[in-house]
Amino acid sequence: MQCVLIRGSNFPAEIELSGREGLSAKSGSENYRIAFRAEGIDVERSIYAFDPMNDSLARYLNELSSSIGQECEKSWESLEGEFQLDCTLDRLGHVDVEATLNSSPYGPSWTVILRFQMDAGQVQRAASEVQRFFE
Repeated sequence: MQCVLIRGSNFPAEIELSGREGLSAKSGSENYRIAFRAEGIDVERSIYAFDPMNDSLARYLNELSSSIGQECEKSWESLEGEFQLDCTLDRLGHVDVEATLNSSPYGPSWTVILRFQMDAGQVQRAASEVQRFFE
C-alpha cells in the first residue's frame, strides 16, 4: 500500500501516511512520512519508526476500533514524539481526534494540531488500512 488517508467526518482535515523508507515487518526500523492537510495547512515530515509492527500506530488504531462504544481516552505517540494522537471516544461511536505534528521534538520548531471527529466506520477503516501500510 503506497499511502493511507485518515479523514475527519465533521471537518475537512486529513492525515496522510506515505513514503515507506526501509520499513519491513521483519527487521523493523526506518521511516515513513506524515502529512497534515486542512484549509490553509499542508505540512509533512519524516517519522522514525523503531518497531512499526510491535509498538505501532496500527496497533493503537486497532485498540481504538475495539473500544468503540465505550467512553474513554486513548493516546499514542511516535518514538521521538514528533507525531501524536489523542482520542476521546463516546458511547455513540464518535471519536474526537487531536493529532499533533512537530517539526522537531527538540529545540526551536513548529507544531501543528488538527482536531476533527471520526465515526466508528472511519476508525475501523483507518485501522485496517494502516495495518496494511506497515505490513
